[in-house]
Amino acid sequence: MNRLLSLLPLLIIVVGCSSRGVEMKRCDLRDSNGKYIIRCSEDELVLDKLSGEFRFIRGGQEVWRSTNIGDDEFSQICFRYSGRYVLPELGTLVAIDDNVFEMDLLHKEWGTIGKLQIKWEENIFYLKIVNLLEATERFGISLKLIDNVFHYGIGELTDENDIWRKLYHPTEQHFVLDNGSFERPYLQTDEGTDVISPLVLNSKGGFVFIDSYSYLDISFNRDKNRILKIHIVPEYQEKSIEYAFYMGNNTADAYNKWVNHRWRFRPDLPVNGRPSDELIKRPIWTTWALYKWNINQDKVIDFVESILKNDLPISYVEIDDRWTKKYGDLDFDRDRFWDVKGMIQRFHEYGIKVSLWVPPFVNQDADSFEDGVLNRAFVAANNSRYPALVGWWNSANIQNAGLIDFFSDNGWNWFGKKIDFLINEYGIDGFKYDAGEAQFLPLKPRLKEGILPNMYSDYYARWGLKHRGVEMRSGYFAQNLPILFRQFDKASHWGFNNGLKAVMTQILSMGIVGYPFVLPDMIGGNEYLNKASEELFIRWVELNAFLPYMQFSIPPFRDDFTENVMVITKKYLSLREKIIPVFISAAIEAESTQLPIIRPLFLVFPEDDRTYSIEDEFMIKDRYLVAPVIYENARARDIYIPKGRYRNLENNEEIIEGPVWLRDYPVPLDVIPVFEKIE
Repeated sequence: MNRLLSLLPLLIIVVGCSSRGVEMKRCDLRDSNGKYIIRCSEDELVLDKLSGEFRFIRGGQEVWRSTNIGDDEFSQICFRYSGRYVLPELGTLVAIDDNVFEMDLLHKEWGTIGKLQIKWEENIFYLKIVNLLEATERFGISLKLIDNVFHYGIGELTDENDIWRKLYHPTEQHFVLDNGSFERPYLQTDEGTDVISPLVLNSKGGFVFIDSYSYLDISFNRDKNRILKIHIVPEYQEKSIEYAFYMGNNTADAYNKWVNHRWRFRPDLPVNGRPSDELIKRPIWTTWALYKWNINQDKVIDFVESILKNDLPISYVEIDDRWTKKYGDLDFDRDRFWDVKGMIQRFHEYGIKVSLWVPPFVNQDADSFEDGVLNRAFVAANNSRYPALVGWWNSANIQNAGLIDFFSDNGWNWFGKKIDFLINEYGIDGFKYDAGEAQFLPLKPRLKEGILPNMYSDYYARWGLKHRGVEMRSGYFAQNLPILFRQFDKASHWGFNNGLKAVMTQILSMGIVGYPFVLPDMIGGNEYLNKASEELFIRWVELNAFLPYMQFSIPPFRDDFTENVMVITKKYLSLREKIIPVFISAAIEAESTQLPIIRPLFLVFPEDDRTYSIEDEFMIKDRYLVAPVIYENARARDIYIPKGRYRNLENNEEIIEGPVWLRDYPVPLDVIPVFEKIE
């Protein structure tokens, strides 16, 4: 029977069982001094009845706190209706079941406009906002970021590029999110926000997670306001948004809790598989950055021969854009490739595998377009002719391509047969599956019930895994797939805005939302607007040598590079050989734990408060500390060494006792500091 807390200042909830049969801990609820206090074990939720401010507390320490603002976009609880932001008043909190509580959200003119539902289960507080208004544009909560607390998560964040809605937000990729800011009015997989999950962790041992594929409106630290806004955009008539708040002993504990908890939409983890170890042992070489669209059989053969002549390792040669005559016709252009079988046989004799670049688009001028239409292989849209034509970069974003419908058996099988042909006819070993972001769907795609646009990336990735995918580019809840997820095309500069710095911060950010198998993009970047300098290329090689997977395109023996580039490249490929067994060991560990291979220091040293603000160092497993050089002309840098004894990888006589800061540690051009933990 429901009981009003206003009538019972102290309510003891009887111990019960969760829906999963786990015994629930005892909770007590109090109505005290104008506040509702829900205490479960060490966790407390304190809700101010007058202002609506709420706080999550563990062991007397505040872990999360809402804003405390009036009618505003950043109100603690907010509804946007007809362009107007509304902060509701709170009704009376009612216990409706063991550890489940509810209150009305009220408006002085409109009456009850929503519900706030609170549940505590398996040490997680769930806050659900239920909307009862019609035509609400957005609703949700905002959190005030606590001073001197650091935040991590979301995943890959470079410039937003939402072509359909014409939304563009420049974004720098920081692992410590507090060092920057970002805006995503529609959080979706797009070109720049390719591999993501709506998870934010903090250095107090907490996480907030939205287990949903729905569009979210997220703002982080706009104009340094220290606010995290997370609203739902209910374009598919969603009536609620639920937030999962956890408070653990430290951030490592919070990450492990998130991994091992069973969620509704995020797949069960750990992944229980890994990409081929061959991809760790030898780099991928791709034609793209060096040749762009100007490729043919002779150039690919010369490319491979020059790699071998210079005694450089190679696992795959990846033949990128323009191996086909028209986009979507998955067969070789015979004017460019006249003896495909002979070429591939030659590479196989060298011990080299061959992969092909494949995006999920079929342009209207392709010979296979009409067949795709007849087989209903393309995405449809509401209120438009079939198929829904979309734009992409190789159509200058003009809407003249069909997008493969991986939600349907028709699209899945039709495109799969084209891949099977390439495997069976030519002996192709694998594929670089490009694009796949939800941004390429039409604005109003025709979807089956229960399917949302952000699911597209994950369906595509599942298809890719079953069709010899070597790498994918996008994912939302695809952490359970043992395939490489490639970082978005890197620019050939030093910056956090998708340059060299972002290679490091991005791999950390992708790892902390559950993606351990990350392929950094091409060493030296793609050279779209400018060429990579020698210094940039060398520092890129030095960093990437200590990441588990490598991908070259720009060759270190290029004519405009001096011999020094080749010497330093070979030096670090040789040093990498010492690390490869640890990379493989970490990949095996990731199979059963989902721990990143490349780890922020706090995952290895959670008791050390100094590690939580560091985003320019990382650990390989728990064995090697790496301090990359990511600033132009830098010849010294500060390095933090946590507790333990460490040996310099290049100089065995240098032993360092931590914890200690190494100030102005020398880093000449041929040096990246790497220290092996020996105790």
